[in-house]
Amino acid sequence: MKAPRYNNLPFEVGPLARLILSGSYNHGISAMDRTIARALEAKKIAEIMKVLLQQIIPDINLQKKYEIPGTASGRGLVDTTRGALGHWLKINEKKLSFYQIITPSTWDFSTRDNNGFRGVAEEALIGTPIEDPDNPAEIGRILRSFDPCMSCATHVYSPGKQVKTIKVF
Repeated sequence: MKAPRYNNLPFEVGPLARLILSGSYNHGISAMDRTIARALEAKKIAEIMKVLLQQIIPDINLQKKYEIPGTASGRGLVDTTRGALGHWLKINEKKLSFYQIITPSTWDFSTRDNNGFRGVAEEALIGTPIEDPDNPAEIGRILRSFDPCMSCATHVYSPGKQVKTIKVF
């Protein structure tokens, strides 16, 4: 996992972050708040879709054939359902010579960086009481609240105790 940073700090991306930044939500930052934010954002998108559907003009083709340039570079930055997504690429001799992607899950699940800053998901786990260490459902709830697009595996470590790897299904 990469450790993308903005102004050298980790950031949460996605529905909760967008609603907080827009001033539409100020209740907290928790697994429940992330779930509520997804529902509120889905409602907001459905309302916008009603307006956009009325703007469709049938039988108009706006696409054209794309010619691959001999040499080029570009980037695409967008906010997707899960959060901030970036693509960077270079083309040389009409062939892709460089490609990098930073997905929303990369932002939320980034590793601890050289400055000691934990990623957002790791930080969300710190201090979480675990009722049953052999079945840590709390970890799964918190990690799933970020809506990750990757396999869910978490390593639980407590100083002085045996390292235990738990797969959360």
